[in-house]
This record gives sequence, structure tokens and C-alpha cells, in this order.
Amino acid sequence: MSRQIELLPTVLQLYYRMVPRMANRPQGLYQPWTLGGGLLTCAALLALGGCPSSTQEGPKDPNKAASARRNTEMVHEECDLGASGANSTDGNGDGSPDIVRVMKGGRELCRAVDLNMDKVIDVYSYFDEAGQLRRRESGFDRDTRPDQISFYEGGQIVRRERETNNDGKLDTWDYYQSGRLAKEERDSTGDGFVDQWWSFTRPDQPRCAVVVTDGDGDGKPDPDSQIDLCADGKTPPPKATTEPAKTDEPDEAYSSDEEPDEPESPEASEEGE
Repeated sequence: MSRQIELLPTVLQLYYRMVPRMANRPQGLYQPWTLGGGLLTCAALLALGGCPSSTQEGPKDPNKAASARRNTEMVHEECDLGASGANSTDGNGDGSPDIVRVMKGGRELCRAVDLNMDKVIDVYSYFDEAGQLRRRESGFDRDTRPDQISFYEGGQIVRRERETNNDGKLDTWDYYQSGRLAKEERDSTGDGFVDQWWSFTRPDQPRCAVVVTDGDGDGKPDPDSQIDLCADGKTPPPKATTEPAKTDEPDEAYSSDEEPDEPESPEASEEGE
């Protein structure tokens, strides 16, 4: 266990450096949270106390409020691709629509896009009455289920819910301020209770975070668990004996909110017809 604690800063920093690389690849063309991505996540979570597990039952502390349990269901919002107001585009002529835009009264309600033209929808986008994006569902593993749902207000991202270990349940909740990732909450054990809290307080280095964890299962951050992933040159957190690994690579923004642009439909000028 002491060795895990020693390696924790290095493992976490390596993990967080990998996330933007996986997130910035084209959606629908890879499986970011399987194999390499999942193993890396598991390594980081082992250092924090354990990999996600769907068999773990509830909190260790019986006094932990049941109301603290998160709703982990990943729910797809209906987008009626067969509606009379739906316009479809087959970009590669294979007989399967690559873009479907559902219209009503001249306004786009939702849009479905097959980004890699494999006949499986990768992204659903939903729009408010002003025509601004309000919700986006993204799937990465071709199983027709969303793995990530982003929520927008006034066209700007405010929250993101993610499923990162292919068990079909939410385990990560991201919160944004002015379009920047401000904090993140994670359920690393799969029991429906948050046990990791990530705070992003350095706008100049968006991949830096301060992390606190709940290792004793009481639903609260442990007093000695705080780790600053970018605390180079500072005193290590309690029980940590090594500095985070330094790198000569330039800083990379945690940019999973920068999803790939969807191709515009040739019928864009014929909305509602």
C-alpha cells in the first residue's frame, strides 16, 4: 500500500496527460475507455484505492445518506429520425443516412450524425427554441448507447456526464464555468457514490487539478488525501514521497469539451421543407 501511495502523483499525472489525447480523436473511430484507456484509468484508480467494480455494495459507513447515491442511468433523449420533418443526407452513397436533421416549424429540433459512416449514429445533438445547442450525446464504441452526455445553456457547455468503463452506468460528472472545466466528481468503485473530487483552479493550465478522495467510505474527502497534480517544486502531499513526473512536452488543455464539428447538411438552406 505504501508503494501505491508513493506512485500516486506520477500515475495520476500520466493518466491526466493521456485523457486529452484520447478525447481529441475523432468520435466513433476508437474506443477510448477500453484496453489502453481503461488500463490507464485502472492504474490511476488502483493508486487511489481501487478500480471501478459493479459488485461493490454501497458505502462502508452505514450513516452515509442514501440520498447521496447518484443516479447512474445513462438515458438517451428521443430524436425521431422517422418524423415527417426529418431531412437526411447520405454523404457516401451507401444507402444509409449519415446526417439526419429533424425539423419542426422551420426549426431544427435535433440532429443525428454518423461521423465515420459505419451506419451507426455517433452523435445526437439537440437544440433549444433559439436554435442553440442544449444537449449532445456522444457514443464511442458502436454499441448504440451514449457514453457521454453534455449539457449547454445559451450554447455554452455547463455540465457533462460520462461513462468511462463500459459498464453502461455513469461514473463521472464534470462541471464547467464560463466554458472551462471547474470541477469533476467521480465514482471510482461503481457503487453509485462519489469518492473522488477534482478541482481545476488554474485556467492557464487546464490539465492541472487538486484531487481529494474518500478512502474510508464515509462519503466525505479524507483529510490527508489531497494531491496537487501540478505541484512541481512544492511540498508533496502527506504520505507521498515522490514528486510528479516532469516532462519537456508542452502543456495540453483538457479539451474533451471540444468535440469534433459535425458536417453541415446540404439541405441546411432548406430547413423545414
